[in-house]
Amino acid sequence: MNTLRLRVLPHRHRTVREHVLVQRDGVPYELERTRCRTCAQVLDERRLKRAIAA
Repeated sequence: MNTLRLRVLPHRHRTVREHVLVQRDGVPYELERTRCRTCAQVLDERRLKRAIAA
């Protein structure tokens, strides 16, 4: 059986900060996420404020 495997090489995370709107338990929140530019792994996430419902 021939299966393809992605090989993840060790690297230093290059961070990107982004602002996203998410909904948790029906309540919208604005989050600031820090993720790696290379592997897209979320490194940190903090809630900024409750977003205004439209």
